[in-house]
Order: sequence, then C-alpha cells, then structure tokens
Amino acid sequence: MQRRLFIGAGALLTAIYLVLLIAWAYASPTFRTPDAPMHYNSVMRLANGGGWPAPGEATLDPDVLTVAIEGGLVPPGAPDVGISHFYRLDGGLIYGNGTRLADVDPLPEHERTVPRFAGEGSVGVDQMTQHPPLYYGLAAGYLTVLGADTWQWDGQLLALRILSALMVVWVVPTAIATARLLGLDRRLALAAGAAVFAIPQLAHIGSAVSNDSLYILAGALLTVVCAKVATTAPRKRDILLVGALLGLGLWTKATFFPFGLIAGLAFLVSPGPMSRARKLVYGVLAGLTGLLIGGYWWARNLVLYGTLQPAGFPNEATDWAGREPDPLAFLRTALGDLAGSFWGKFGWLELPMPATLLVGLTAIAVALAAAGFAAARGRRAALVTLTLVVPVIVVILLVQAWLNHLHTGNVAGMQGRYLFPAVPALAALAAWGIASLRRVGRWAARAGGALLSIAAPLLGLYGLWLMLRAAYPAESLLGISWIRWDAWSIAAGSTLKIWVGLAVLGSAVIMVAGVALAAGRRGDMSAVPSRQLPFRQVPLRGRQAAVPSERAGEMSPGSPREVQEERPSGQSDTPSEGA
Repeated sequence: MQRRLFIGAGALLTAIYLVLLIAWAYASPTFRTPDAPMHYNSVMRLANGGGWPAPGEATLDPDVLTVAIEGGLVPPGAPDVGISHFYRLDGGLIYGNGTRLADVDPLPEHERTVPRFAGEGSVGVDQMTQHPPLYYGLAAGYLTVLGADTWQWDGQLLALRILSALMVVWVVPTAIATARLLGLDRRLALAAGAAVFAIPQLAHIGSAVSNDSLYILAGALLTVVCAKVATTAPRKRDILLVGALLGLGLWTKATFFPFGLIAGLAFLVSPGPMSRARKLVYGVLAGLTGLLIGGYWWARNLVLYGTLQPAGFPNEATDWAGREPDPLAFLRTALGDLAGSFWGKFGWLELPMPATLLVGLTAIAVALAAAGFAAARGRRAALVTLTLVVPVIVVILLVQAWLNHLHTGNVAGMQGRYLFPAVPALAALAAWGIASLRRVGRWAARAGGALLSIAAPLLGLYGLWLMLRAAYPAESLLGISWIRWDAWSIAAGSTLKIWVGLAVLGSAVIMVAGVALAAGRRGDMSAVPSRQLPFRQVPLRGRQAAVPSERAGEMSPGSPREVQEERPSGQSDTPSEGA
C-alpha cells in the first residue's frame, strides 16, 4: 500500500468516526448520559464565575432542573434530577416515574429557555468538584468564546457535545499510529483504526458532556507517544513529552494514575544500546515530570481532606443484619457491569446491548488478545507495556467497588469507560490478533481483516439505532420516529438526517474499502519492515519478530520487526513509501 493512500485512508477513517460521534451528539436525548446534569452544571458554573467549591459543597442550579424538564428527562414538578423521576426509555432498565418518553409531548423549540445560572437556590448536589477542574474550565472558556451564554440550553449542549467529539475522534489516528509503531503493516494499522468503531459505548460517551472526553484524549496521545518510546531509542525530549501528557491526564481523573506505568515501563523496554539504569532514570524523570505538572490537585486533596479523591456526596451505610457479603456474586455482577458498559450500555447505563452479543464480543476480544500476544514476539514487551494499564485499572475498580459494596450493599463504579484511554493499544492488539491468522494461511488473515472492516462499523451503527429506537420508537421499518426525534432533539430535523445519512454512508465506505484492501494482491496482512516506519529504529538486541513463512501455519525468525509485504516482481521497496 502506497504511503499517500495510507495517509488518505487514515484521514478518511478519522473523518467518518467524527461523523458518527456527531450523529451520537444529536441522537442522545437531553442529559441521557451518565451524570450529564452535573457535568453541564459544573461547566456553566465556571462560565458564570461561580468557581470550584470543595467536594460535596457544590450544588445543582435550578436552571439544570429546568433544562431537564424541557428536555424530557424528568416531568414538570419533579423536585430534582434523581433517577426515580426519569421518563422511561423503551426497553430501558430504569423505570423512573413509569411514563414512557415516547408518550410525552415535547416543548416547542422556540419556547426553550436561556439558562441564567444566577446561583439562586439548589436542586441537589453536584459531585463533579471531586475531580480536577481542567475539562470544565476548557469547556467554559470554549462556550465563552462562542458567546454561548446568550444561547438556549439546546445550543449550549450541542456545542459541548461537539467539543467532546473533537477530543475523542483522535482515538482513531492514535490507534493507527500505535499499530504501525508496534510492527503492523499499513493494512493492519487501518484495521486497528476501524476496530474503534466496534465499541459503540465509546462513541456514546465520546459525544457526551463529560470530563471523560479529555481523559480519553490524554490517554490516547500518551499511548502513541509511549509506543514510539517503547519501539525506538528514547531521547531526552521524550521525557518531556511523556511527562507532559501524563500530567495532562492527571488533571482529568484519578483513574489516570495507572497510566504512569506506561510512562515508566515504555523507557525500560525500549531497544538500543542505552543501559538499563539510564532507561530507568529516563522513566523516573518522565513520571516526576508528570507529577510536577499534574500532581498538584491530588497533593492538595491529601493536605486538605486526607484522601486522594474525596467523595462528591455521602453514601448511606447499609445494615447487613445477619447477612454476609457474597464475593462471588459481587464479582459476577461487577465484571458483568464492566463488560456491558465497555461495549454498550447506553443512557444512564440503562440500555444494554443483548447479553449474547456482549458475551460474543468479549470472547472474540479475549481470543484476539491472546493470539496477538502470541504472534507479536518481537514486540511483545511493548505491547504488554501499553496494555498493562487495563488489568491494573480493572483491579483498582474492583477493590474500590468491593469496599463500597461492604459499606452500601451496592455494586457501583464498574464502568467500562474508564478503560477507553487504552483503546488505541487494545485496537493494535486486536490487529495483531488478526495478523496471527497468517499461521493458518494468507487467506485467513485477509478474511479476518475483511470481517473486521464489515463488523466494526455495523456495530457502531447498531448502537446508534438502539438508542434512537428506545428514545423515539415508531411503527416503521427502522422502528424510529423521525418526527419525534426532531421535536425532542437539540438540532433541526434535516440536520439529523444529514448526519445519520453520512454516518451510514461512511460505514459503507469502510466496509467496501476494507474488503477491497484485504482482497488486494499487493501486500499481506502482516508486520512491516522497520525501515518503513517514520521514526528512527534500532536493532532489538536478542529479540526477533515472528515472520509468517510461505507455508501455512509455520513461523520462522526474521529480521527485527519484519514480516515482509508481498510486492509484484520488479517493484522497489523504497524508504520514501514509509510512514
């Protein structure tokens, strides 16, 4: 595959994913994403000069309740935005007040209010001040630059959702770049980019008003930079870049701390003549740089509150009354919640994808991961380093959820979105799993790539359809009422159809192009010669990449990073083709 075609295909994949994200921004009903009223409240409080109160002391402005009523989250007369007052989505797990959103008449668009956020009164607690204020400050500044303080609330929400989409869209190019750095050829790198579409929840959360968007962006950028460090000879400037991105991530959520492992270990596993002691020093310096940039908030919490992250609001203790916590039951529920909310559990985690589909997707992902680790012998250390953050975060979430379970009796906090910053590395691992099919035969790897290019965008559209059908049901071919969607939406009906149409068209392009690339004669679904990568490479001392031989099922050692692309006879393999 020519370099120019590869760059163009990567840009097209990124643009199509942005279209899907914006379609989700239009599709999700008002405040129908986790903690959306609180995220919006914190942004608007900063935009109106309300500051950043101590954890547990921030309140929800009454204007948030007004938006929730006008937007169809809760009925008129509701005292707050509690889940018990929600309108019910068709097929949703939250019963709320029992009334279907589909049976409620929407407020005409021209009657929607312009929020004032005067700070008069309270309708609840805003727990978001337990997090660092960076995302909220950026979002508030963005609205101020747009002059959105005089807009109706629907325009404000749409602007904030698009801001999130512009942050999260970078997951696709970072997945492609990470796959290339980990030794995969251009076709498989594009497959890694396409794999991002297979996680509908990422698009749902990535188009919501939430600090998760900046969290995901920081993790994606840190992943690709650490992939470069782990596969090339590290330089002093890498210390500053890795440290800066680590510091940026620490200004989003406490769950970014495990990414410090990537920052440090990437230097340790890097190839080249540098001594291990010096690599260790580089890793430590990168970590200290990250703490210097992003550690202030957490050190402040320790000094003021005696804990790394204070609770946003108090939780009531449960009375076990002779009962004993069941660790196995807890584990089943916790891991089920984690997997479900990783792939697709839309709204306020109330609209899950079918259980059989979730089990199938999880099984396929685990199989591809195992195959990918087995196949990437020459890049296994780097691949393990980049994906190690996933089990670490899972363990941390399990410990926190168990302690909370002992206190409250509930299982909470097991949300797959905390793993989304690692999606570029996970996508590259999945692409390595497809490359491993070369053991069976060249046809198997090509078939795997073609299947991924078809299944991933279909899954992305399926998640979007599930949300639309649940919120705006109708007796129609697609089960969706465009009229009701238009009436409730934060945009005009023609705009809705344009973005959904573009998302469908873009998905079709991915499917057709993916099959065409997989079936093409030029190139093989494999790894790539090291000289074709855009960064300076050094030999992997004592480590060799697995090279698929011409005979099916046989692996032979080759030069570092090499599983050659097939080329027609007489065609040169010039370095100029190489990014």
